[in-house]
Amino acid sequence: MCICNTFGLQQPPIIYNINAGPQSVISEDFNKDGNLDLAMCNEGSGNIAILLGNSSGSFQTATNFTSGGTLPSSIVAADFNNDNKTDLAVTNTGANNIIIFLGYGNGGFQTPGISYTASSSPLVLVSGDFNSDGRIDLAVVCRNNNQLLIFLGFGNGSFHNNATYTTGTMPYSVRTSDFNGDSKLDLAVANYGSNSVSIFIGSGTGGFIAASPAIYATTSSSPIDIAIQDLNGDSKMDLAVCNEVGNTITVFLGNGNGTFRQGQNYSSMGQQLRSIIAQDFNKDGKYDLAVTNQNSNNLAILLTQCV
Repeated sequence: MCICNTFGLQQPPIIYNINAGPQSVISEDFNKDGNLDLAMCNEGSGNIAILLGNSSGSFQTATNFTSGGTLPSSIVAADFNNDNKTDLAVTNTGANNIIIFLGYGNGGFQTPGISYTASSSPLVLVSGDFNSDGRIDLAVVCRNNNQLLIFLGFGNGSFHNNATYTTGTMPYSVRTSDFNGDSKLDLAVANYGSNSVSIFIGSGTGGFIAASPAIYATTSSSPIDIAIQDLNGDSKMDLAVCNEVGNTITVFLGNGNGTFRQGQNYSSMGQQLRSIIAQDFNKDGKYDLAVTNQNSNNLAILLTQCV
């Protein structure tokens, strides 16, 4: 797989003022007007900011509400109570909890939210139907005690902690997809402290087992985020892992059975990588990568050129 990083911006970015320390941002239509809105958690101010979108692609001034804890670090959106309105789930790393905010469908959310204890320093969470019951569940990684927690949803906005699994050292990210083609969701965890990725294969009943092999070395320092997509066009899910200290992206091509090939590293052309996504940016039918470089204050686009 050949990757290059040619990209240009034709205009300066539009800046919106929010509270201190934005950590995670998502996009959904929270008020059902057909325009995409934004929600982000602000670690420094301990709140959630909602920016409702306009039809022009601009956004209204942010409205804020408390995150229900301290150091909010991750946010996901889904319909947790099956009322066709988008809800939010937030991890508060400093308060060791997950807060569920049920949406009104008009851009507002019920506060205070519903709180669930989440071990030690819950950092990042992801949503999906892990037990095949048509209800949205949650998976969260806890940084300080190397744990992966599974919260199964009841479909009414409430959850129960179903299982706990051991990850590598200092898990910083968790993502979900079907790695072995059995139509059941699996999980990939980036282990910041042990320079590795853990793979958990879903049973379809809410449980997970460690894949064999279960751990893949990134061969670069401090993996912090994962993007999952078919990067080489073989209909098998691959992993792209950004390494914060190593300043590289490690690509693991999937074999389609829950295992992956040895990782290959690519330069991000920046320093202190923080986040990565996979999309087809140039509409050539191949998925590309976008990665944020915090210390370089830039965004790198890596276009997939050949397979």
